Amino acid sequence: MKCLAVVEANPAFGSEEVASLLFNYEREFQFGERLLLAQHLRVLFYLHFGAIVYHLGQVTAARGLAAPRYLCFTGRGSLYLRLLCPSNLRPLEQVASLILSKVMGTPAPANFKIVLADDPKQTTANGGVLATGVDAESTAEVPPIVQPIGTGTDDAAENRPLYPGDITEEVKNAVIANVEQCLTLLLTDADLVAALHNLGIKNPPGLVLRELTAALADSFNLGRQRYANTLPAGEPIPETLFFLPLKHALYVLSQVLHGSAH
Repeated sequence: MKCLAVVEANPAFGSEEVASLLFNYEREFQFGERLLLAQHLRVLFYLHFGAIVYHLGQVTAARGLAAPRYLCFTGRGSLYLRLLCPSNLRPLEQVASLILSKVMGTPAPANFKIVLADDPKQTTANGGVLATGVDAESTAEVPPIVQPIGTGTDDAAENRPLYPGDITEEVKNAVIANVEQCLTLLLTDADLVAALHNLGIKNPPGLVLRELTAALADSFNLGRQRYANTLPAGEPIPETLFFLPLKHALYVLSQVLHGSAH
């Protein structure tokens, strides 16, 4: 009843806030366990995870860097990865290694590992200090934050501040084309399709890819309009555009998969 009162008192609560609330009361609702039993929805977690690794691989390769040895997840990210692999992360590490290798064109490190951190500060504040050697009171220069547009290209135009008015149809189409390439890799590559069985994912790849592809443009438009409506004047978009086509599209896919399972 307490959870219901919180939701009813806040009409701005969306699906993300509701899911976060349910996870916070895992003992009462067993929300994670219910998701674990819904095998038809496991592909959603895989696609979200795979898209992150794909985008990371592109950004890393564009800077001429080697594939990372560690990928660290915290918060909700670490929670849903535990749902995919509750006892052993090795299947996920194999999937991530495959994605990085195919995106970057070079093998991932043989000792590649996924690290799940329970404390978000371990991967944010402390991680930043360790990476830069800069404390909170230091005036030393901090390395610039990389914020790619999300088209997957390695030219200079891919890394620049982007404002809502800069998102032309050309930019939109380039981002969507990159996301389609990502989804095609995740759902049709022979090595990755074989690895999906180790994650308990059994959805027909053709169905998932078809439904997602049809929803990408609308999802991108929703994200673009949200920024146009809410971002203060003069502020650049604070994230890559790569995930805009996926945000609402994954929700649409969840509805299709839920309906097909009943």
